[in-house]
Amino acid sequence: MKLDIKKLSIIIITLLFVGVVIVVELWKYNIHLKYYFENSNKILKYLDYLKKEQYKLNYLVLKDTFYLYENNDKVMDEINKIENEIDSIKNDKFFKQNFPKTYKKFLNYVEIYEGDKENIYRFFTYNSLIKNATIYLDKILDSSINVFGDNKKFLQKEIYTIGNVFITKNTFDETFLKNLNIDYFKRFKFKDPKKRLMQNLLIQNLTLFKRVFPIYSYYLDRIQHSQSLYMLKKVYKTYYEEKSINIQHLNNVFKFIILMLVGGIVIVIFLIYLINKEHNELQKSFITDSLTHLGNREKFNMDLKNYYKPILYLINIDKFKHINDIYGAEIGDKILKEVANILTNNFSCRKKNVYRLGADDFGILCEGELNYEDIINYFKNHPIKIDGKKFNISVSIGISKETPLIETADLALKHVKKDSKITSFEYSKESNLEQIYKENLEKSKILQEAIKNDLIVPVFQPIFDNKTLKICKYEVLARIKTDKGLESIYPYLQVAKENKLYKEITKAIYKKTYAIFRNRKDEFSLNLSLEDLLEEDTMELVDTLFKDRNFAKRATFELLESEAIEDYEIVKKFIKDMKALGVKFAIDDFGSGYSNFEHILNLEIDYIKIDGSLIKKIEEKNTQIIVKTINNFAKEMNILTIAEFVSNEKIFEIVKKLKIDCSQGFYLSEPLEKPL
Repeated sequence: MKLDIKKLSIIIITLLFVGVVIVVELWKYNIHLKYYFENSNKILKYLDYLKKEQYKLNYLVLKDTFYLYENNDKVMDEINKIENEIDSIKNDKFFKQNFPKTYKKFLNYVEIYEGDKENIYRFFTYNSLIKNATIYLDKILDSSINVFGDNKKFLQKEIYTIGNVFITKNTFDETFLKNLNIDYFKRFKFKDPKKRLMQNLLIQNLTLFKRVFPIYSYYLDRIQHSQSLYMLKKVYKTYYEEKSINIQHLNNVFKFIILMLVGGIVIVIFLIYLINKEHNELQKSFITDSLTHLGNREKFNMDLKNYYKPILYLINIDKFKHINDIYGAEIGDKILKEVANILTNNFSCRKKNVYRLGADDFGILCEGELNYEDIINYFKNHPIKIDGKKFNISVSIGISKETPLIETADLALKHVKKDSKITSFEYSKESNLEQIYKENLEKSKILQEAIKNDLIVPVFQPIFDNKTLKICKYEVLARIKTDKGLESIYPYLQVAKENKLYKEITKAIYKKTYAIFRNRKDEFSLNLSLEDLLEEDTMELVDTLFKDRNFAKRATFELLESEAIEDYEIVKKFIKDMKALGVKFAIDDFGSGYSNFEHILNLEIDYIKIDGSLIKKIEEKNTQIIVKTINNFAKEMNILTIAEFVSNEKIFEIVKKLKIDCSQGFYLSEPLEKPL
């Protein structure tokens, strides 16, 4: 059979042409793919920034309500930022062309935001009236003490009424408005022109406040329950839905190009291989955590569809922030990678998948039960080795079978974090965690108000010398002033740490302690935690206060959470610097948890405070042996001992019999509002 050179040439030329077309199309597809992912991520950053700024706007508006002399410049700047961001998003051609549904939803959001913005402007009008009325009433009250000093009945009613004005403003509770009895003040007929003027000013400002406050409260409520933020969540949801569809479309295009390659030339196949590899890496990066190479939240949501009865075990590294603060992010990252490796290669369950779901949060998804106690015990008994250094870490676990899995497991995990006695907890509807966190929000509000209004106060529990029965020093404890009176700060501490308010409590107590003890001769002790040592603001305050040598030489720091200290360098340096000023140190709650004698040997301690859990049971023979061992060890080390929680005479007699140096407890004295 004779070859048709002409036809063969046409076929070869056609194949070469098709090959060139395919190569060009693959090259264009690769560029388009990169362009798509870069720009879609840019849109997501736009939306994230917009959401952050709108939350900030609401915060600034709320802040403006609390501070009488706060101006609106920051709020206006924030509105300008948001409007500039909105303009940037609206003018983004890629967004408009590739995400038409999301773009339409975004325009709906913009329209709703304009309404919210109008509410803010209206609110400012009424906020100005409320502030002016409040400021004038404060000044009127100040002047009234002199003007109406001879009319105690009128003055008392005025004080009561203006007090209700401030209560109404600070609590946003309109029920107090009924206490503004303006008609009462109108009944008085004063001949003195100064009194008449003061009376008229009082009536006018009370009337203005009573008339404007409901409208002011209405607009503030509208702002804080922003509909535009709710709409922005819908924009996010639509964005992710469209992005998934677009990715699927890109996949379909890619498959079509692959089919065109059948029968193509080797170089075309090679180019397809390279493009396919790059495509897979881009897709993998979308569902993979870059540090640990575990699946991320996107991968978790994809995998979850393949489970019939899924159980999520949400695992958090305890006090991981301390590791990062002390050793740096590089060591922290290595620990995260090692934890990921341990969770992946150990602890079996059916259909097991491991994910990194947050900064130091890992998830194990199972179809059925996992022995999670093995995870807790593994980390408890196996230190992690990084660069020749051992790190004893522990973990907390939140477990859930209820949807949405991540959110409910997170509630369970937060419950564990608030209770030092447990390391794991399984979410159930009966556990009522949502209500608990609602109560914590209320605690947070009370705590913020207390810090703002200077309601964090110290009390002073005497510590007695067991030989002389005289007070040898005071332990300074924190209390919070509420409507119920003075409350222990302890129920608020976890909320304070979560809301980054813990250092404000410490600073308030330290400042007030200095004001009280600077000119006294008494000795006193202050609690100090690892969080305090790592807070730059707190340490700057300590440096300032303890420059006063007369104050410093009478002070003792009681070190908290000593079981969490692995590298003593920070603590040892602090102790050395403070001891040079005359400060003494104690280890608090010794004998509880993981406290051990190694802490005494590593730190220059002046006192050991024997934990109340031992003192309460000191009538038991075994407990007496433990306490006696601690006391004997302290005597050998020339360290004084203090028994905590001495609650009755019998305990006190045993404590003295064991030759413990000092005692502290309700039997001897409750905390005092002022030192004796």
